[in-house]
Amino acid sequence: RHQLKQLEHEDAVQLGHRMLDRALEAMDSSLERLPKGRLDAFLAEHRFPRLEALLAEVALGNWMPTQAAQALMAYAELRGGPHSRHSSQEKILINGSERGVVTFAGCCQPIPGDDIMGYHTAGKGIVVHRMDCPNLAELRKSPERWVLIGWDTTVSGDYDTSLVVEVENGTGVLAQLAAAIAQSHSNIERVDYLDRDFNAAVLAFNIQVRDRNHLAEVMRRLRRLSVVQAVRRQ
Repeated sequence: RHQLKQLEHEDAVQLGHRMLDRALEAMDSSLERLPKGRLDAFLAEHRFPRLEALLAEVALGNWMPTQAAQALMAYAELRGGPHSRHSSQEKILINGSERGVVTFAGCCQPIPGDDIMGYHTAGKGIVVHRMDCPNLAELRKSPERWVLIGWDTTVSGDYDTSLVVEVENGTGVLAQLAAAIAQSHSNIERVDYLDRDFNAAVLAFNIQVRDRNHLAEVMRRLRRLSVVQAVRRQ
């Protein structure tokens, strides 16, 4: 019985290998051409003790060949960074006018100039996240949903972002901050006090900017104020 199960497993591995390689060939790749380090990391993250376990799952239908191939390619490319073979050629460029199919994650509020990635979400299309988004670890559990994206040179529009400003507490401080932001041609959407006592206060400003350069200008103007102790992006 053990020998029969072993033979069935070997058959499943061989069949899964052929099925997965065929799916990868359609993407101009193969199991042998995937970087070993990326492949091992993918297997570890998905809790496969070795490649044969994934191949058997493909043969048994628990992973569709195309699904597995797309997941492997996305993982290898996105983890490969700027030296990835297809990273620059295959990026989808967005310019800010695709609001019906592209949305911007509220958790990290990406703006033009940020390094970004897309996450394909049912009913929402592509949700754009910053590459330093705190939720990235959770998103990595579904690499097949990742989409390589970047900013087009024609990107336009205003984008939401948030700043945390630490200040000396006193009369007229909020007015000074608001004036500095307005002088930077940025709109204030909302202001909240995160902390406040007799001597100091911490405020969160939800503002709109065109890109990272515009945001940097807002932050520079705020830092020039004598009442401002620190400014950081939220």
